[in-house]
Amino acid sequence: MKIYTSRWHGCILLIGMTLPICHSWAQSHVNTGGIRVMVTDEAGANLEGAEVSLTHTDTGAQRTIMTSSKGIVEAPLLSVGGYDVLVQKAGFSPAKQTGILVTLGQLQVVNFQLKVGAVTTVVEISKPAASSEASRLEMSFLVDNTMVSGLPINGRRFADLALLSPGVMQEIERNQLSISSARGINSSINLDGLEFTEPFFGGQRGGERSSLAYTVSQESVQEFQVVRGNASAEFGRGTGGVINVLSKSGANDFHGSAFYYLRHKELAPRDALGDERAPTRQQFGGSLGGPIVKNRTFFYNVYDQQTERQPLIIRFNNPTGLPPEILNQQGIQTSTNGINTYLAKLDHQFSYHRLFARYNFSRNQGENATYTGVSNGTPSYNGTEADRIHTAALSLTSTLSPTRLNELRGQYSYEVRPRINNLESGDFVSNAGPTVLISGCCVLGGVSLLPTIQHDSRWELSDNLSLIQGSHNLKVGFDYSRSYADQTFRGNWRGSYAFSSTTAYLHVINHDINPATKLPYTPDIFSAFFGEGRFQGAENEYAVFVEDSYRASSKLSLDVGLRYEAAVYPQPVDPNSLLTQTSKINNDITMWQPRFGLTWNPTGNGKLIIRLGGGLYNAQTPLLLINQAFTANGSPTVGSSFTLTAPMISAFQRIHPEFVFPFVPDTSKAENASYFASAGIPSIRPDATFFEPDFRNPRSLQYTLGVERQLTGVLSISLDYIHNHTVHLERIHDVNLPFPKDQLDNSIPPVVRPRFDLRLRPNPNFNVLRQYESSARSNYDGVTLSLNHRYSRRLMFLASYTLAYNRDDDSNERNFQGITYENAYDLQAEYRWSRNDIRHRGVLSGIYDLPRGFQVGSILEWRTGTPFSAFTGVDSNGDGQFTDRPIVAGIPLLRNSFRQPNYFHQDLRLSKTLSLHERYRLALIGEMFNLWNVDNLSYNVSTNESTTTALGGIWGRGQIPLPTFRTLRFSNGSLNRDGINAGMPFQLQLALRFTF
Repeated sequence: MKIYTSRWHGCILLIGMTLPICHSWAQSHVNTGGIRVMVTDEAGANLEGAEVSLTHTDTGAQRTIMTSSKGIVEAPLLSVGGYDVLVQKAGFSPAKQTGILVTLGQLQVVNFQLKVGAVTTVVEISKPAASSEASRLEMSFLVDNTMVSGLPINGRRFADLALLSPGVMQEIERNQLSISSARGINSSINLDGLEFTEPFFGGQRGGERSSLAYTVSQESVQEFQVVRGNASAEFGRGTGGVINVLSKSGANDFHGSAFYYLRHKELAPRDALGDERAPTRQQFGGSLGGPIVKNRTFFYNVYDQQTERQPLIIRFNNPTGLPPEILNQQGIQTSTNGINTYLAKLDHQFSYHRLFARYNFSRNQGENATYTGVSNGTPSYNGTEADRIHTAALSLTSTLSPTRLNELRGQYSYEVRPRINNLESGDFVSNAGPTVLISGCCVLGGVSLLPTIQHDSRWELSDNLSLIQGSHNLKVGFDYSRSYADQTFRGNWRGSYAFSSTTAYLHVINHDINPATKLPYTPDIFSAFFGEGRFQGAENEYAVFVEDSYRASSKLSLDVGLRYEAAVYPQPVDPNSLLTQTSKINNDITMWQPRFGLTWNPTGNGKLIIRLGGGLYNAQTPLLLINQAFTANGSPTVGSSFTLTAPMISAFQRIHPEFVFPFVPDTSKAENASYFASAGIPSIRPDATFFEPDFRNPRSLQYTLGVERQLTGVLSISLDYIHNHTVHLERIHDVNLPFPKDQLDNSIPPVVRPRFDLRLRPNPNFNVLRQYESSARSNYDGVTLSLNHRYSRRLMFLASYTLAYNRDDDSNERNFQGITYENAYDLQAEYRWSRNDIRHRGVLSGIYDLPRGFQVGSILEWRTGTPFSAFTGVDSNGDGQFTDRPIVAGIPLLRNSFRQPNYFHQDLRLSKTLSLHERYRLALIGEMFNLWNVDNLSYNVSTNESTTTALGGIWGRGQIPLPTFRTLRFSNGSLNRDGINAGMPFQLQLALRFTF
């Protein structure tokens, strides 16, 4: 599918590309801010040749620039913080403004009107600088240090504050941050201007653990910016938006902190289902920064640690009839979550250069951490999750001349993530047994994904050059990133058995005879992987961009940019000779991304701002997907997987009578696949994985329109619209299915639906041919109304309401094996509401400073529920998958036809600061999460749509749904414990925080 899907879309891009060369760097900068100074005389005439000196108040760093013929000085690439601005010109009295605050990615506009007078007289101007909003091009949200330190953050993961931004949510499959509907793995995250994404799994560094354990201490974050629309050409590798994080630095004064946070399970009630779920958590650490050489060299250090023990509740759904030895494994165990983080930063100011070096480390160790909270898996179906990250980064900002500035950045980042199943040591010797999935009930045995031994690294080098010429700012740059991964992953090496119900499982373990076939009952599906599962490979990514910004007038700013990216993947070293598709992975070297933007200030006073923008954006493909094409290509010398349905199992048992549940053959070597392959049963063939020949990286067309009105000096209201149309999204497609025929299925009573005969697969040498293809698509339209009160008179708040429509035909985050559609020949029917569609969402956050050192901060969120699908719970169409949906009264229930209940949550932070000395302060803090102890009940449904053991989303095989389907309470008022989940209850956290 091409991205230019309508004449309208093409016209928008054409208009953007034919605009004049444009706007005076209203685009965001990844780790700096800027100041524009406008100088006139008393008559309002522009003053050329005035000397403008900008002094960073914390470090003494200074930059001096002469005004242009238009009386303007452009000063980009400034460190964030406070500035003093001094303007001097012969024959005029010097003028000075203090307290100019530069924030991340924003431009402050400062106006001076010089008066004729003695040069020895300095005119102090105390009025605040004009709002930066008048020059802001992108749709962004700034989280400053006041919000980082003053709002309640549940877990001290600073990135959670990104959820305050409209259009940002935590997707439900991998718990990554989704911006403007993009898959979480397709959001771009930067730390100090360098990539902070995990190249193997996708998402932020730490992968899925990052939603449970912080990898960068909240204490080390100065501020960060969420760009949710119209990012400039400097930003890439993300189809939804960008998160820019800036770490703290030292200054001329010594400053630091020490903190201790305590959350105890005894301070929280049980949840709505009567379970004790609240953790006992301690978080402690401190920071210290200051000068090594005043005005020249500075240091900053942070150490942060967490210890946590949380109940792990093992509870099966609908377990009636299970043997006592299985039922007795239910109960309460303990999950742990230990964290250590450290960051050290060194800054040095040369005469014309600014250098920083940063090292950060994080360690996370969690027992019983593969599945936490409430789990329907036995104790053996869990494991220890560990993660270690080391990153070293350098940045050099050089002032080559007043109009030429350069940024050079580089990093090396290394992450290791060992994952080991309970009862085992990580040597692929199975003590936990095969994975046993009983649909609608529980999971027994070991985790099919464990153990996993994986480490990855990233080298990155980037350079940007800014050239300022009059009202133009031309910025050109490049970025090179090399991501390497080494993983041993043998998914389903222990064998995986799937049963459609508890009854089906009991038939097998009781050795019952099926009266229809006169044969013993068998599992519904068996799958296993044979091979070493070792992947080693590197992906090289290249990017160049050019951005020209133009301040056409005091009312109009324009921006045009072009970004080019190329992704060069590792190529398979041992392709399958029977499948030519396994010999190559298509390199995506055609990612041209034009961008444009316009900011119009029709009144000239900055009180009314109109913004228009659009462009193309590409995202990355994680190496996890590349891995499968290397290790599971169906070759007997590399690795292959087998998927056997019930008829295949019965046929195979006639030749190998020992193949009876829970038997699993030796899967340690690829050649051992001959156990199945040499049986001579035509329907039993290996599976294989490969990429489609023209695979592409995800690509989105975005356009935005926004109107902002300044109501007072600190209060503004805005109305924004974002459209995000994304194509080339990854999905897995079984391309070895025969065309289906309409036949009666196995429903009760049978109904007619398209059914597949797996004996007629087009390629008789193989079973499932999993093709990674970029055929999925999504559409997001969101309108946001926001009210923003910047900090003034002890108060700040942000209120927003978003109305959004999010559709797609596949919501998976980054499936490596699962198939989520119902009918391989009717993918158009999958295009429905996205699993991440949130129709209405309102967020209110604020901080208020009370008298006598008291402060209150709060976050409130209300949103409507996300969609989910109903499943029959069995393979109704015969394609070997559990993704079939019911047909009721002859009408198919479409994908995501149902929704979860609405959600409401409020957190509150109260603090009292005591002044112990002129510089020393002690804060007493109380934080309450889920202040009103709202139950937030939800249906227990599938989060990945490829298979499910979640009873709340299983309709069943009949015309009438199971009593547990989409039911919170039964008719007698009791809770449907087997089919619902409860939100976390009220929790109280107490803290002491010392600062100086």
